[in-house]
Amino acid sequence: MGILYKTLTAVRAGAGCAFSLLLAPQYCISCGKESPYLPLCAGCREELKAFLKESIEAKETRCKRCGRILISEKEICIECRETDTIAHLDGVFPLYPYILWKKKLLFLWKIRGVRSLSPFFASLVYSVWKTHYPGIPLVPVPPRPGKIFREGRDQIDELSRCVRGLYGLPVLKVLKRISSQQQKKLNRAERLSRTEKRYVLKNDRFLPQAFKTAPPEAAVLLDDIITTGATLEICAELLKKAGVKRVYAITLFSC
Repeated sequence: MGILYKTLTAVRAGAGCAFSLLLAPQYCISCGKESPYLPLCAGCREELKAFLKESIEAKETRCKRCGRILISEKEICIECRETDTIAHLDGVFPLYPYILWKKKLLFLWKIRGVRSLSPFFASLVYSVWKTHYPGIPLVPVPPRPGKIFREGRDQIDELSRCVRGLYGLPVLKVLKRISSQQQKKLNRAERLSRTEKRYVLKNDRFLPQAFKTAPPEAAVLLDDIITTGATLEICAELLKKAGVKRVYAITLFSC
């Protein structure tokens, strides 16, 4: 079953990439060189991997609450000192800052649906997971109601399928989103005040039996970007109320 799932995942990713190549050639969004597989050439992909490797090894340079890379602060970033948004999360690891061409990278994957990026992002998530959270199940932040039906995909759902299918990571889909309001249409105050109305734990009928019987000691939330941290915080609170003792998070980017 595992081999079949991995094969199907690889075929789906390859088919999406081949279809995009038929439409137009791809160019690296960082350096502009032609890149036949991803909108990132091999050289720029290696630079991203090298940057992440350094970040993984230098964990003390990150904010202990939101995980953003610190420049001059110690332990806690200025934003986290001024707000009390994050209380239930035990740590966040954003892979990259959301700056420069990385904004376009997320846009291509999330909005334009460049699905060939999913296996690449999965490899980056795996490198963090195996170093800092080995054995701990991932809990993807759920999509808006009906999004997969309307659009054919959700980027975090696809990413969680890739890390499970390609690397065998444990994935628990135990959260449900009940609001269709898009996060990007809310300002900071609205995000902080309305987040608790958007997510719930799935009811018993849809919860995995293992989770109902004995919730894991720890879990790692998976999302594309952390801005205020409100979404991850309410998801962490829901998991802790369900019996999970420690909740971490991995995100691709941080604002």
